[in-house]
Amino acid sequence: MGTITRRRISHETRIGPLKSHTGSPPSPDRIEPPLPSYPHRPIIAADALILKLTAAFGCAGFALLATQSFFQDWNRALAGLIYGATLAASSVASMVYNRYFRHVAGSRGNRNWRLLDHIAIFLLIAGTYTPFAWIGFRDGGGYLLPLVWALAGIGIALKFILKFRFPILFVALYMAMGWVVVIGADHLFSDLDPVVLGLLVAGGVIYTVGVLFHLLKNWVWYSAVWHGFVLTASVVHFVAIWGFILPAA
Repeated sequence: MGTITRRRISHETRIGPLKSHTGSPPSPDRIEPPLPSYPHRPIIAADALILKLTAAFGCAGFALLATQSFFQDWNRALAGLIYGATLAASSVASMVYNRYFRHVAGSRGNRNWRLLDHIAIFLLIAGTYTPFAWIGFRDGGGYLLPLVWALAGIGIALKFILKFRFPILFVALYMAMGWVVVIGADHLFSDLDPVVLGLLVAGGVIYTVGVLFHLLKNWVWYSAVWHGFVLTASVVHFVAIWGFILPAA
């Protein structure tokens, strides 16, 4: 028996693990994908670094906002916590999915984390709007705040129903949510400080330009560049919210 076991181990060492008793290859979630060819390794490393920086920034931002909330009135504290929670959730979901599960196609982890990543985008857009509308606008943003959260709810429901079909539909919905603020243009110019308005618009433009790169699926750098735009826009909006919107006048 020991001789047979040693022969089996030797056989697997030379030609790889044996197939299952059904003759089929192992499940995709158990396969370690091969390293990309050398020219692509810097791209993978750059994307991984950006994702980790984004996740670290999101968590650190949430911690700063949570600490700041102890010294604020409940409106500012709650608005900051909502924004911080969605920022951290989105950045962590993106990092986990893209870094650890995106390459394991067909696995349960891939499907679940991809779904969480896409849902978290809806939450981040609505969460980012919350301090601007609730605190920055004089009347709490009027219909803008409930509208953007209603759109987030609709988008999340559609994502659960449609999963990963019709990706362009969801890109369009993300973009519509991101720029729905133009409906309340009167608030933008009358209620927001010019610096805050500039940061809000700049962040939106950066996200929008990043989406154009995200659509270039055949370009090997598309993912790293897209995530770089996401990190930059997140920092711009955080500066506006943490530095100008939430501090009491």
